[in-house]
Amino acid sequence: MHGKPMLRQGETGDWIGTFEGHKGAVWGVALNHDGTKAATGAADFSAKIWNAVSGEEILSLQHNHIVKSVNFSSDGNYFVTGSNEKIIRVFDLNKLDEGECFF
Repeated sequence: MHGKPMLRQGETGDWIGTFEGHKGAVWGVALNHDGTKAATGAADFSAKIWNAVSGEEILSLQHNHIVKSVNFSSDGNYFVTGSNEKIIRVFDLNKLDEGECFF
């Protein structure tokens, strides 16, 4: 894997865009409920949140091991990561500039 997750149209598989920024294989991906934000977790020990429309990186969250799972809460207020360090982290997306773990 090259560490560049691609966004594709679900029915046809047509390429829409590529999110560039990870330096390792991407293990987990998610879109928020309204499709405006994308998230990725990777072997470079980071989780990233992206603007799904422009492809711009919004936030990068460092971890101590490979991030294999990412997801948004159904209301869009929280972002959850799971990594090989066996810790689940919950981030409050209303405080993106702080980048601190909520739980």
